[in-house]
Amino acid sequence: MRPTLILVLCLLAALAVRAQVSNDKVANRIRLVPDGSPLRSTTASSTVEWGCLNQALTGKCLVYHNDQWYQFSVKEPQAYFLNISRLACRNSNGIQVILIEGNPCETKNYRVIDCIRQIKNEEVFVSLGKVTADTPYLIEIDGFDGDHCDFDIQIARKPFGMPMVQEEFRNSGAATRPRTQYDSIVNVAWRVPLGLLDQIDHFRMYRLTHNDIFKLERVLPASRNAYGKPSDTYQLQDTLSSPGEYLYRVLGYPQEGNPALMTQVLIEYGVRKKPPPAPQALAVTQTIVIDPGFNVTVDYVVRVYETEQLSVIHGLTGSYDPDSPSPIRMDMKEFVAKGYKSFMVVLINRATRESKDYYFRVDERGSVVLD
Repeated sequence: MRPTLILVLCLLAALAVRAQVSNDKVANRIRLVPDGSPLRSTTASSTVEWGCLNQALTGKCLVYHNDQWYQFSVKEPQAYFLNISRLACRNSNGIQVILIEGNPCETKNYRVIDCIRQIKNEEVFVSLGKVTADTPYLIEIDGFDGDHCDFDIQIARKPFGMPMVQEEFRNSGAATRPRTQYDSIVNVAWRVPLGLLDQIDHFRMYRLTHNDIFKLERVLPASRNAYGKPSDTYQLQDTLSSPGEYLYRVLGYPQEGNPALMTQVLIEYGVRKKPPPAPQALAVTQTIVIDPGFNVTVDYVVRVYETEQLSVIHGLTGSYDPDSPSPIRMDMKEFVAKGYKSFMVVLINRATRESKDYYFRVDERGSVVLD
């Protein structure tokens, strides 16, 4: 069988200009040992070996700037993965991947197997499929738009990182409803499916950050109780430093096979606005005042319950604009006169159905105050 070439072209960006690297030509390619430790590499100051590329096949997918070459072969035909981790790019442009079959530099015989337009995750794996034994494979990594990028590269039978194709995770049925919170501590909890309890080795939690990049936040080993039974429930915490929307994904890694999605949680984190100062007056006030504290424009519904029978006695609808915030006010004189002593107020976001509860009571002066 003729030698097979799989070119994995990754358009990356990097941190600093360095001396030209040695493996920017096929003749100087670096050998990767399957299942060996990841190798630290860089695209900085590389050149392009134009004679070994077929732009007629790849021009619609990528533009060459500074390529890197690697080689590997395996002893047994198995499924292998290209693992890219600790990706640190100067301009955060991400990577592109193209798979080509053919002999090195025999460009007329190249056959494009697959082309992935963009990958920007800090830690990602690319499936190479079943690799033929004792066959040399080449990997080419190219820096996007001449930018420079540092990364770890590894060929292994076990994948690590976010999967290259994520549609199955997006459509997996995991929880994706936004969860609004004002506490900077995020709790991400999940339950391991029964069929995976004895297989999962560890979990990796990723967080979607700026520029749509998933970054690895936590690694958690699977645990067992005192009787040796695998635990089926887990929880990890993360701390947020600035308001915004954050998407978490937790993958469970079995001893063999691809990782499985455990959960994904979308958090809308906002800083709670301080309520306006209470009026400095001795007069009795029988008005309920609520500061919604939404950080985006929201259409809302308010329902007021009397707390003994939990029946709705009052309600209203409205819209809240954080750029011109104003509290919600409700006159409760009629209900205080009827003898009601306490109220539960439910504020509902009409778009997401998220709700907030407030409790008020009538004090000894007859004023309605926050309980």
